[in-house]
Amino acid sequence: MSERVRLILVASGDDTGGPGTGISGLARTLRDRGTEVILLDEARSARHVAAVALQEDVAAVLLPEAPEGLVAAVREGLDAGGADDVAVVAGDAGTCVARLPDRLGVADLTPGDGAG
Repeated sequence: MSERVRLILVASGDDTGGPGTGISGLARTLRDRGTEVILLDEARSARHVAAVALQEDVAAVLLPEAPEGLVAAVREGLDAGGADDVAVVAGDAGTCVARLPDRLGVADLTPGDGAG
């Protein structure tokens, strides 16, 4: 049995649609398809996101709708912590999943209905 992919999904703080929509829907879709998802309600800072990623030993950090500066700062924090193998991906919810590296084995996890 292969190990489940573990990732962090960072909400932008404006997911007001309720369960089944936006970030909540994406998290549920990923979980339903076998991925272990750590959902951060909001990125307090790049340092916080990087610290959680290091502590939780994730394979990827998904930052849907994140500003470019946050993405670069999270990457910098991970690199400084020795986690240069952790993927950091951004874009809209569906794009984030599509951009996950093939090495994570999640190419077939493109979200379905209700995930974007």
